[in-house]
Amino acid sequence: MNNKWILSSAFLISFTSFANQEVHTIGVGIGAGDYGVRDTSIGNTHIFYSYQFLDSWKAELNYSSADTVIDLDSLSINVKREFSLSKRNELYIKGGAAFYDYNVSKGDLANLANDGAGITASAGWQYSFQNNLGVYAEYTYIDLGDIDSITLNIGVSFSF
Repeated sequence: MNNKWILSSAFLISFTSFANQEVHTIGVGIGAGDYGVRDTSIGNTHIFYSYQFLDSWKAELNYSSADTVIDLDSLSINVKREFSLSKRNELYIKGGAAFYDYNVSKGDLANLANDGAGITASAGWQYSFQNNLGVYAEYTYIDLGDIDSITLNIGVSFSF
């Protein structure tokens, strides 16, 4: 009987401490960059969800869209590694697979359309405030088959 009580208490304490960690993060951002279409800077928007599965390691799902010179939708699945600089400052890298669909409407590559899968890689910085809100800036590369996407993104995030 005593062992069951001790085991139950240990489980509740560990569950409570796990519940205090913010393992889920959602975010939204904007960016601009080069998509290999006449040196034109093209804006994009993106949303993401990440889950922390180990200390400093996250799995991330990211949806990105652009619709000016290029009509692009991409969904990427990434692994993210964070490197703490201080209690609230972190650098990070992430990489994974991107699934895309795009149509180019202007420039040298007008009428180019493609869909498929490629690789994605990012490096960035994030700052977390005390209220679980954060801001970030990142440099992202996505292989889109015939063209490449190179963007600088900024955004906000919320961890829970």
